[in-house]
Amino acid sequence: MGRNYVRPTKEFGEPEEILKWSKETGNKNQSVRFLCIRAMMIEEGVKLEQIAKMFGVSTREVNRWVRLWNMGGKDALTIKKSPGRPRKFKEHHAARVKELVENQQELRSRLTIKGVYGLHKEEFQVDFCYEALCWQLKNMGISRITPRSKPMKQDIDRAEKFIELFNVLKKIHIPI
Repeated sequence: MGRNYVRPTKEFGEPEEILKWSKETGNKNQSVRFLCIRAMMIEEGVKLEQIAKMFGVSTREVNRWVRLWNMGGKDALTIKKSPGRPRKFKEHHAARVKELVENQQELRSRLTIKGVYGLHKEEFQVDFCYEALCWQLKNMGISRITPRSKPMKQDIDRAEKFIELFNVLKKIHIPI
């Protein structure tokens, strides 16, 4: 026995208009909402479960979208970006880091993540976590250089003498 679900009304738009809106939106999830409402308008006899399965969403979600559509149309279905927490890394922080990166070549020094962290803590009294700071630098187009140890430069004669000594020690079974 199937449930009776609410069907979308054509009060706020016709299926052709809804299709146009789904193409205009830059958001994939927004587009799915519009196409789902359109499909329910066009396919009168199709069950809500089939439409939900077709779009890969739950029946509860489709029912919620239909209720929103019936209350306010296009505006009610529009996804609004939540404001979230304001960024700690401000524009003037980014400008200061870029200035330091540009000047490091003149000063013949290397700016490290720890150096950037210390600068922000000292100059701006802002405390970042290491990962957030790395993420911000990456978004600014500044790549990290991982320090690598350089191979030791060794005299060839000394290296050959060491190999000879090593082979002798191996023959007499002295643990190294």
